[in-house]
Amino acid sequence: MDFLSTPFDFQAVDYLEGLVPAYKVASADITNHPLIRYITRKQKPIILSTGASEIGEIDDAVRIIEEEDSNPELCLLHCILQYPTDPENANLGMIGHLQQIYPEYTVGYSDHVPPDEGMITLLNSVVNGATVIEKHFTLDKSLEGNDHYHAMNPRDVRTFRQNAELLSTTTGSPRKAPIDVEEDSRRYARRSLVAAREINEGEKITREDILIKRPGTGIPPAMIEVVTGRIARGQIEADELLTWEMV
Repeated sequence: MDFLSTPFDFQAVDYLEGLVPAYKVASADITNHPLIRYITRKQKPIILSTGASEIGEIDDAVRIIEEEDSNPELCLLHCILQYPTDPENANLGMIGHLQQIYPEYTVGYSDHVPPDEGMITLLNSVVNGATVIEKHFTLDKSLEGNDHYHAMNPRDVRTFRQNAELLSTTTGSPRKAPIDVEEDSRRYARRSLVAAREINEGEKITREDILIKRPGTGIPPAMIEVVTGRIARGQIEADELLTWEMV
C-alpha cells in the first residue's frame, strides 16, 4: 500500500516529492500545462485523469509530458466529472477509445458511480480494458460530505476483487483453439462415418451405405463425399466405424 496525493500547485508538488511514488493529475488540471510540465520534471510515474476532456486536450497534455520525458510511465484514466455519476453517463466504452489512441500507455478508470450490489459497473470497466482503477473509499457511507455516499466500503472491495479474479480466470486465452480438457469431447462427442449395412469386399460404397454416428475417432462426416464412390478393400460389417484403410 503506497501513499498518494494529488497536488494542485507547484508548492504541493515539491512537498510531496519525497512522499509519493507517483503523481496524480486531476481532470481539472489537464489544461494546466505549467503544472503538468513541473510534475513531469520530477521523473515519476504520472496518473492523468481525463474527465470532461476532448481528445485534443488530452493530446496536448500528453505532448507536454513527452517533451519533458521521452519515455514516460503514464496512465490515462477515463473519468466522468459528475458527482455522483449516473450509471447511464459512465460511458465505459470510452476506455477502448483511449486504448486505441494511446496504445503505448496504460489506460484505467476513475469511477464516481455509486456502488451497486455486485459492483458490476466497476467490473465492467475491467471488461472494457481498464487496468488501473480509482475509486473513492470509505468505512461508512452514511457519513456527511461529498465523497462517502458514492464510495465503496470494505464489502464492496471484497466483492469487486472476487468478481475481477473470476473474470480473469474465465477470460483465459485470446486465441481460439481446442484446449486439453476438450480432447475427449473431440474424440467421443463428435461423429464419424459408419457402415449402414454389411459391405462386401470390392463393392462400391454409396451414400445410402453410410450413417453418421458417434464416436469421432473415425472418418469425419466432412469427408463423406470423398468416401462415397470408393471401393471396399475388405469385408465391412454393419455399424462398423469406417477408416481410411477400409476404402
